[in-house]
Amino acid sequence: MYQAGVATGWFELASRPTDEIYPRFEYHYEQLCKRVMAGEDITLPVPDALPEKVNVRLTREQQQARMQSLKEVVGL
Repeated sequence: MYQAGVATGWFELASRPTDEIYPRFEYHYEQLCKRVMAGEDITLPVPDALPEKVNVRLTREQQQARMQSLKEVVGL
């Protein structure tokens, strides 16, 4: 089911009308079912874990620039 969602596109599934997107999802789901029944392995690769700690420090000027851009985005 997850792989069919990935193949169809999560944004499309969330934003398109059901009667429009369901046929695409159903197609991908059926294709995946056929692959499983044929003995294929459709497991997703496990991504590498994020590091426990990231040591990237911004300079004061970089911090202020980011804060200013965030204020502009939210209209402050």
